[in-house]
Amino acid sequence: SGVIPQHLGLNAYMELEAAQALIDNGRFATIVMLKMDEENIPALQEEYNTSSAVSEISNRTEMLNKTREMMGSFISMVFIFALFAILIGFAVIYNSSIITLSERSRELASMMVLGMTPSEVLSVITFEQWFIGGFAMLAGIPLTKLLLVAMAESISSDLYTMPTTMSLMAVCTAFIITVTSIWIAQRLAGKKIRNLSLVEVLKSRE
Repeated sequence: SGVIPQHLGLNAYMELEAAQALIDNGRFATIVMLKMDEENIPALQEEYNTSSAVSEISNRTEMLNKTREMMGSFISMVFIFALFAILIGFAVIYNSSIITLSERSRELASMMVLGMTPSEVLSVITFEQWFIGGFAMLAGIPLTKLLLVAMAESISSDLYTMPTTMSLMAVCTAFIITVTSIWIAQRLAGKKIRNLSLVEVLKSRE
């Protein structure tokens, strides 16, 4: 025995005798599922559509096509949201690097005057960012799970449910995107460090 997950639709699957015992009814069926060739379906629909004993005839292929059309727009919306999330995440990381560089420009310039290379000065900032970023990514796993569960509870209905499982691929993808964003932001910050005017920075007031 087991559970068959179905996130879309109103169907439920159960052993026949257990279902009859659950609803306290005898051995009868209200739905019949037929497996037949696609070309024979129109003839079946034409014959039984007007029958008083049959309320509806559904074609699995047509239902799948309608579902795919509905999911197509939903997937496009999710893709756009994900793209905006990546751009916003990169902007936050990059702005954090620029703010750190601006606030500590005098300190960084002093390091270069004392003989440190731009790469060594950059390593001071990058170490802090990797340290904070590592803890942030680890903390993001349970926080993302909580957010996913909250979203699922708010938007799920009888017609569809939102799965709350987080695949390893999704977690790895998020880690790779975050690491790449930090790395790119650090490379851009490195260019600004190399272009620092030591005289202008050191003669400026705190």
